[in-house]
Amino acid sequence: MEMVDGAYPEHLQADAVAFHHIMETAPTDDLDAGQVIIDAQFVAELDQALVEAGRTRWTVFARDPAGACIGGTAVTFEPWNPGTVFQQNTGIDPAHRGLGLAKWAKALVLDRIRRERPAARRVRTENAFSNAPMIAINEALGFQVVSTRTEWQAPACDLRRKLR
Repeated sequence: MEMVDGAYPEHLQADAVAFHHIMETAPTDDLDAGQVIIDAQFVAELDQALVEAGRTRWTVFARDPAGACIGGTAVTFEPWNPGTVFQQNTGIDPAHRGLGLAKWAKALVLDRIRRERPAARRVRTENAFSNAPMIAINEALGFQVVSTRTEWQAPACDLRRKLR
């Protein structure tokens, strides 16, 4: 496990891209989410926006024995809301799942939050109800469901026709 604070240095941007591609394997249920293509330049642009907004990010990259990024987790902190930490993506490459790596990565970050961010009172995360492995990890770490959200999707042309 490798902890990275803030924007990704140039030599880790490829790992951020790999992590994003791993997150593309997360369940989207019946939503037509499409594929989002991210490259190192886009990672740098996202990081610039993160810094300009005053946000901070901690990322844990999970690595295989050869050092390749096989997943990880990330949290963000917003200066206007120091009591809340936002758990972002958590995912492990399908070939390495079932080994406890996602739980380990999340636990590393949660332990650090407890030690270094005493103002943090809650960690918020989201995931699909169909993602049983991630729900099991979140429950094992003490997360509780406090709200649910339903997302609806329809072709814009169908919506326009129905609104007429």
